[in-house]
Amino acid sequence: MPTASLLESTSPASREAPCVTVVCGDTRDAGDEPSASGDVHAAADGERVSVELSGTGIRGGESGASGRRTVVVPPACFYRGFLSGVEYAQAWAAGGRFSSLVRRLPEEDQFEAFPDYLVKAAGPAGHWFYPTCVLDRFPSAEAYQAGYRAFRALHDVVFVLDGEPAPAGQVIPAESLAQLAYEETDLPAGVVQWNPRLAGTGATLVGVDTWVWVDNPVLQVEVTAQIPGLSATVTSVFDRLRVEAEGADAVTCQGTPGTAWVEGATTNCAVVFMRSTANQDVKDGQSLPTVTLTATSRWQASWTSSATPGVNTVMDDPQTVVYTAEIPVAEIQTLVTT
Repeated sequence: MPTASLLESTSPASREAPCVTVVCGDTRDAGDEPSASGDVHAAADGERVSVELSGTGIRGGESGASGRRTVVVPPACFYRGFLSGVEYAQAWAAGGRFSSLVRRLPEEDQFEAFPDYLVKAAGPAGHWFYPTCVLDRFPSAEAYQAGYRAFRALHDVVFVLDGEPAPAGQVIPAESLAQLAYEETDLPAGVVQWNPRLAGTGATLVGVDTWVWVDNPVLQVEVTAQIPGLSATVTSVFDRLRVEAEGADAVTCQGTPGTAWVEGATTNCAVVFMRSTANQDVKDGQSLPTVTLTATSRWQASWTSSATPGVNTVMDDPQTVVYTAEIPVAEIQTLVTT
């Protein structure tokens, strides 16, 4: 009788490889080869894996400064406890659920019992553990299928005596480490500045170029997510700044967070206000009527992995940070004489 291939033939939509209600026997296909996706085996810790995060973009750290912390996440593949040795033997006895099941299955779905299961049932008490993977913990169904086959190529069912630790063998794909690093990236905050800025009021002027910039900008941050034997690094690079305010045409400042004003400098990040805020209501927390200026920085993230050195993969979703400032806008008063 051939060994079962139920696990390998499972639909990608399955949330977890089966064997909870049906034990598939030795389902590893000798023709399956581990993928080069960067799967790695971390030390067992229940059904959790400690991931070390480090870099200049660590969430909760000081902007632009290198930091380090550890998070605990569920692995994508791991060993799960199943039936005891006695329960498993009973399932294969005459009239048991597995012996009854194999008689009803088509030939291509037939499966055999775990090796030495009767010996294990007659010996010291213990439980069977089987290798499994969870679809939701992979970035795609294709990655799940490849990761599962790779995991099964290196891990078989294991009988563990009661009181002994569960078998080691947990996997987090490189893509999942990269996603974790992306989600844990804290893009640098900043303060929006502008010029002209009249002394005493901070007001800019109607009809002139108002320079806008982010003070002390950080243009690149990195976060690395690492487990033993595998790491993924996400690099977020500043791309552009979009400046918008009521009463002024919006402007996109490509490749720059603006230029701080100094005599003789130039900028491509300026807006022109067409009317004063003198007749506007005074907003909470302000002493003068103001207009809200919104500056949105857009960042492009990419990632690399120790599993595939030199390969740089761009993340699908750009990252953004929104800055706001309340700016009074004054008119230039002129005196005309004849």
